[in-house]
Amino acid sequence: MPLPSPVRGRRILTLAAVLCLAGTSAASAQDTSPAPTPGPFCAILTPAEVTESIDLDVIIGQNDGSYCAYDAANDLTSLTVQYETGSTTVVELKPFFSDPTDTTVGGQPAMLVLDGTALYVEAAAGLLSLQLLGYPVPRLGSPGSSAIATAALEVLAPVALARLPSIIGGPAATSMPRPSPAPDADLAALFPTSIGGEPIEVQTVSASQLAEQGVSAATVQAITDGLAA
Repeated sequence: MPLPSPVRGRRILTLAAVLCLAGTSAASAQDTSPAPTPGPFCAILTPAEVTESIDLDVIIGQNDGSYCAYDAANDLTSLTVQYETGSTTVVELKPFFSDPTDTTVGGQPAMLVLDGTALYVEAAAGLLSLQLLGYPVPRLGSPGSSAIATAALEVLAPVALARLPSIIGGPAATSMPRPSPAPDADLAALFPTSIGGEPIEVQTVSASQLAEQGVSAATVQAITDGLAA
């Protein structure tokens, strides 16, 4: 078998050196790229608060007027916080998840999903959501990563909820009407007790009760929109 010529060998070494230097330059350029500038919405939580809750150092990443990401130094984990305006409730979101768990945050209806790594909260005429992405598996003998993620979200969500009105300039979260699991006696009293001499029985049903009875989220939303019109 013929041996490679010295010229060919030198060319291979030169090419390898060029590729190595190019890779080093690319890595250096990536490391020196400026971090995103924190916008007003990122005041919803401080990096120190997130760091303390998830035990990982974080910096503020991508963000806009209603979204902020807190990225960990491990390039894997990120806490995202987002606020969306609208009349959607956690009850209406349930059909879209296979593992919804009802809870409350600051007295507001809330729902844990995605194995406890995401939390939706009804707040200030909209929905506030927090999600932990890429959370690391803990050491042997410690709680499962989903349990740790849930614990962190349950600490951070009330803080974010309390700050939301001052950030978006809307009403306090507690002023938002909430579905009631109980019949509404005041609403029932507005109906007559009889029509044409025949007694009638009035029953009121909440949105959550409609959902529990199998009524679709779209139907519940249509009823809600009709009542608000």
